[in-house]
Amino acid sequence: MIVDAGVGTASDAAVAMELGADGVLMNTAIAEAQDAVLMAEAMRDAVIAGRKCYLAGRMPKRLYASASSLSPASSANLLEHGPVLQSREYTYR
Repeated sequence: MIVDAGVGTASDAAVAMELGADGVLMNTAIAEAQDAVLMAEAMRDAVIAGRKCYLAGRMPKRLYASASSLSPASSANLLEHGPVLQSREYTYR
């Protein structure tokens, strides 16, 4: 399935891909953007991210949420060292 209408922002493109679309065609959102090159880059990145999300598979949906509060020890560590963002290749502080 190719999405061909209603894609006005990068988040729209990402959602379409997350839902399983095979691709997204776009023209107006890029052509009418204040910075067409930047919008095209954002759309490309969103399509890639949405496809990766679809392939990775979302966590199971639940009827309710459960708090994932930090323990006192991990809270102290966060306050002392700041947040950490990890990817497969790097750790950012």
